[in-house]
Amino acid sequence: MLRSRLLKPILHYLYRPLVKLYLSKTRRYKYDGLDMIVPKGVFHPGLFFSTKFMASHLMTLQVAGKKVLELGAGTGMLSMLMARRHAFVTATDINPIAVKVVRDNARNNNLDIEILAGSMFNPVHGRKFDMIVINPPYYPKDPRTIGEQAWYCGKDFQYFRSLFAGLGNHIKENGQVFIVLSEDCELESINKIARENGVRFIPVIQKKFLGEYQYIWRLVTFPRNGSMPEEQKRAAEKSA
Repeated sequence: MLRSRLLKPILHYLYRPLVKLYLSKTRRYKYDGLDMIVPKGVFHPGLFFSTKFMASHLMTLQVAGKKVLELGAGTGMLSMLMARRHAFVTATDINPIAVKVVRDNARNNNLDIEILAGSMFNPVHGRKFDMIVINPPYYPKDPRTIGEQAWYCGKDFQYFRSLFAGLGNHIKENGQVFIVLSEDCELESINKIARENGVRFIPVIQKKFLGEYQYIWRLVTFPRNGSMPEEQKRAAEKSA
């Protein structure tokens, strides 16, 4: 335990400057048969563990024929993996560079994805999905640029307040919502905001990468003025 705590900051100290230098230019990334362009200012799915971790989980699920929403798609890797498995995928991102690169990457990989620009659920107002997938920003700091919105959720966790407030309006009954988070984020604060908005975290899987735990959770909505019904709770925990 002590060794892990000591090793983690050293690894981050060495890793982050190299990553920053690498991401100063447009790069190309290949994953599981997908060939992607990753421009400067867009979250790189290969250099950080969360995207591949979520991808490995999604590949265990049945997505064919389902309407799937990916919030904050970045390069579109998760969206493309699901589209390749015959899901009807909608990908959104607030960053216009990301929107363009998702469109280009999908076309170059011969995949059909609906790509929409905008913040949170604004681009899909009034629509509901069978599955929602989220790899969110979680550092509590106000982003100064649109590219930083891939990292910073706002000093008062504004991203999560909007996410949890709108989630129940966009997921179908018996739908599934998956989010990936790191032990680096303020899980207690995020969970508190979720509960205030009638959202419960159900643990799915955890894994350690370079001394840091990553978690995938299933988010389940329930009435804000009450607790989750026992029947729904048991079903959620069983499916997780």
